[in-house]
Formats: sequence, C-alpha cells, structure tokens
Amino acid sequence: MAEQTPKTTKKSSVFSKKGGGNAAFRNFNNDFSHITDLNERRRLALAEIDKAPFGRRHIRAIVVAGVGFFTDSYDIFVVSTLTIMLGIVYYGGTLPTSSDTAIKLSTSAGTVIGQLGFGALADVVGRKRMYGLELIIIIFATLAQALTSNSPSMSVVGVIIFWRVIMGVGIGGDYPLSSIITSEFATTKWRGAMMAAVFAMQGIGQLTGALVMLFVTLAFKSQTEIAATTSTCTGACQVAVDRMCGEYSLDLVVCLLV
Repeated sequence: MAEQTPKTTKKSSVFSKKGGGNAAFRNFNNDFSHITDLNERRRLALAEIDKAPFGRRHIRAIVVAGVGFFTDSYDIFVVSTLTIMLGIVYYGGTLPTSSDTAIKLSTSAGTVIGQLGFGALADVVGRKRMYGLELIIIIFATLAQALTSNSPSMSVVGVIIFWRVIMGVGIGGDYPLSSIITSEFATTKWRGAMMAAVFAMQGIGQLTGALVMLFVTLAFKSQTEIAATTSTCTGACQVAVDRMCGEYSLDLVVCLLV
C-alpha cells in the first residue's frame, strides 16, 4: 500500500487542474495549484513563463492576438471607401457631409465604450475568459453591416452607424486584451518582438483591405467602367457598387470564420 500512495497522489494532482479560461493561452498558474501561498504560486508561474524557450506556444499567442488587430485595422480603415459606395448606391453620387462624418466617428465612439467596459470586466472575470468575446462582437456587427439596406421606415445611414458603434465596442475591447495577454505570456527576451509582431498585424490589415477592394473592383470592372463619374453611375453600375459594398464586408467575415 505504501508503494501505491505516490501514484495516487500524482494522479489526483493531474485531474485537479482547472481549464484556466481561453484554450489559446496555457494557464501556468494552475501548474502550481497545489501551493497554497498565492504569491509563491504567482512567482513560480512567472518564472516558468520567463524560462520557456520561444516555440509554438508563443507563435500561437502572436497569431491569436494578431487576428484581433488585423480585423480592427481592416474594419476601421475601409470606412473611407465604404462611404463613397454608399453615396453612389443611396444618394446618387455623394454621401452628405454630416452622414459621412457620423459613420466615420461612430466606430471611435464605440471604441471608447469597449475599452472601458472590457477593461473593467477583464479585471473582474479574467482577461483570458473575456478574450474572444470581442471578436464575436466584431464578426456579428460586420455581418450585420453587410446585410444592411435602406427602407421607408429606417435610414441606411442610421442602421450602419448603429452597427459600427457595436463593432467599435468589440474593437475597443480587443486593443487592451490582445496587448496585455501577449505581454503576459511572453518571455523577457522575446516580449518586445512578440508585441511588435502583434501590432504589425494592424498594418497588414490595412494593406489587406486595400488589396481586397482592388480585386473586388477588378471583378466588377465591366459593370462600373461605363460610368465616367460617381453621379453618372446608375442602373447596372449602381447595382454592381451595391454588391461590391456587401462583398467587402462579407470577405472579412468569411476569413475570420475559416
């Protein structure tokens, strides 16, 4: 019986570990759950993180956090092109200045709400448990924008402003969570490089948005080149621009879901 005791203890310690939240980031703190002193447990967990060599776990953390910055940048910087399309489809050429400004500022308003809200919830619930929820909000709001249309009872501009505020809430939550989680799971040696890689995804997202618009424009070139200016884009040209506007948002949603 004495020889079987160590095996039983080891087996029970393995099954006593908790999930620890988001599966994309390993919970080192649970590896030392048998230690009752919380300060000692945190010290050992941080030491374990710091001595870990750069590997697949760090690359996965960069990719997971970088996807958030990629989508944020894509959604924020495409608005200038989308307002031009909305002007062609719904206003016969040019979107009113007030509507154009409101659409562009709506995301920033939501970002402020998201940063404050997700920051407070992350401190209470936990950063890893909250991470991923903001990406779901971004996907849902982006899909809703792609499906938005005009109606006699509701302005398309008002609906888009509403969904871009919701999308901004998700973007605002992603900024602090992505950067903090990445820095927490990075070693001292690679922390700067990992943070730079995550933030570099913002530039890649902006570039991808421009490339997607280029390819979408080329795909509908035969329908749009018949119009010399935005005010003369009517009929088949107007329908093509409307489809381009929807595809521009749907491409991002499909990419994220895949």
